[in-house]
Amino acid sequence: MATEASVSNFKAQLEECLASPIDELISNSAWGSINFEDISDDIQKLFDMLNHFKVLPLSILPEAEISKLSTELNRPKSTITQIRNFTIEQQDPKGIRDSLARQLATQIDGFYTVAHIWIPYLAYQKGEIQANIKSLNDTVKKATKIVDEAKKDIDGKKTEIDSVVLAAKEASASVGVGHFSSNFQDEADSLKDSSKSWLITTGVLAGLTLGDLSTLFGTKNSHNPQIFYATFDFSSSHHLISASIGER
Repeated sequence: MATEASVSNFKAQLEECLASPIDELISNSAWGSINFEDISDDIQKLFDMLNHFKVLPLSILPEAEISKLSTELNRPKSTITQIRNFTIEQQDPKGIRDSLARQLATQIDGFYTVAHIWIPYLAYQKGEIQANIKSLNDTVKKATKIVDEAKKDIDGKKTEIDSVVLAAKEASASVGVGHFSSNFQDEADSLKDSSKSWLITTGVLAGLTLGDLSTLFGTKNSHNPQIFYATFDFSSSHHLISASIGER
C-alpha cells in the first residue's frame, strides 16, 4: 500500500495544479490577443481527473503506482506554472505560447494513460459505485410505484366517469319519458275540454232547433211533413254554422 508521505506528496501536487481556475490559464488581459483556448479541453480533462483523486482512497494503491502518478503529474504541473508566469514581454511570445500548449497537451495525455485506470477501481472501493447503483435502483422502484399508482388512479377515474355517463343517460331517458307523458296528458285534457264544449254546444243547438219546431207547430204549415223536415234541417244547420263561426 502507498505510504502516507507518497499520498501527501501526490495530493500537494494536484492541489497546486488546481490552484488557478481554468479560465485564468486560458486567457489573460495582459496577454493581448494571445491565449490558450486551443487546449482548454485538455486542461479540463486534467482537472476532472485531479478532482476525482482528491476524494478517493489513494492509500490503497500500491506504492509503485502512487509514485508513478506523482512523476507523471509533476510534468503538467510544471507547465501550468509556466503558463501562469507567461508574459508577452519576451522574445517570440507567440512561439513560446505554441510550445507550451503542445507540451501541456502531451503531458496531460501521459498522465491520463497511467491515471484513468485507477479512478473506477478507487471509486468502487470507496463505495460510490455501489451507492450510485443502489440510488439508481431506488429511483427506478419509486418511479415504478408512481406509474402503478397513476394507472390505478386512471382506472378508478374511468370507472367513475362511466358511472356518471350511465346515470346521465338514465336520467335523460327518464326526463324524456316524463316530458312525453306530460305532453300526452296535456293533449288529452285539451281534447276532453273540447269535447265537453261541443257536447254543450250540441245540446244548446238541439234546444234551439226544438224551439224553432215549436214555433213551427204553431203555424198553419205545422202539419205539412215536407215543410217540417225542411224547417228542421235548415234550423239545425243554421245553428251549427253559427256555433262553428262563434267557436273560431
